[in-house]
Amino acid sequence: MIVRNNRSSLFSSDAEIFLYDVNPSRLGEWQCPSSGVAANSWSVCFGQTLIHPNDVAASGFANSHGLVMSPYV
Repeated sequence: MIVRNNRSSLFSSDAEIFLYDVNPSRLGEWQCPSSGVAANSWSVCFGQTLIHPNDVAASGFANSHGLVMSPYV
C-alpha cells in the first residue's frame, strides 16, 4: 500500500488490503498499522508475498474509506 500526503502537515493513516482470486475466494489480508505520513511525502507498507497460479485482485480500506477493487492480474 502506498500513501501520498499532499498536505503541508502530518497525516495519520492506517490501511488493510484483501486479496481475492476469480472464484472469488479470499486469499489473504495485509494490515498496515497506523502511522504518520510526513508533509508532502510518501509512505509504503509491504505485505506478505503470496504465490497463486491464477489471477488475483485486491481491495481494502484506508482510514475506514473503501478502496476500489483492482483489476484481476
